[in-house]
Amino acid sequence: MRCWQAKKIGITSDDAVELFLWLIPLAIVFARLLYVIPRADEYFGNNGLEGWDKFVNIIAIWKGGITIIGGLVGGLFGALFFTLRHKKKTNFLNVVDLVVVPVLIGQIIGRWGNFVNQEAYGVPVTTPALQWFPLAVYIEREGGWFAATFFYESAWCVLICALILILERTRLFARPGRATLFYVFMYAAER
Repeated sequence: MRCWQAKKIGITSDDAVELFLWLIPLAIVFARLLYVIPRADEYFGNNGLEGWDKFVNIIAIWKGGITIIGGLVGGLFGALFFTLRHKKKTNFLNVVDLVVVPVLIGQIIGRWGNFVNQEAYGVPVTTPALQWFPLAVYIEREGGWFAATFFYESAWCVLICALILILERTRLFARPGRATLFYVFMYAAER
């Protein structure tokens, strides 16, 4: 996390570590929950598993299955809990602004994970002249070329991250919450 930025919002580097300890576990739990709940039949229904095996299947993030939206919701709860504990030192919008860049870095890395797993790709690209990276990517299990949406989102997140880092040095982002609002707007535009 950006411990050097923490001092600007009135928290110490030890506080920043505490913030990390609130954010990361809650983000992981919510990222998994928001993946599992819409697939209730698969995880809670009659899937041939019972007892402990069913529970392990529900929490098995090592097999894949998390959502960025769930991670963001969990992270917001973590930021809220941290802010309530440190309300004399800082405020919620400053804390959320502090973690926007690390969230973007996580998204950038996560999208490349989609490439490695060959998931989260776009529409088929059937024109041979367009079948090259970064425009398209070959998906082995589908046996064809598809739009490289993982790359498009990763590149967009790099752009958002760079713009936030540049704009943080200006008066435009001087007020709490501006970096977060910019992130939400830009991410929504990309989606």
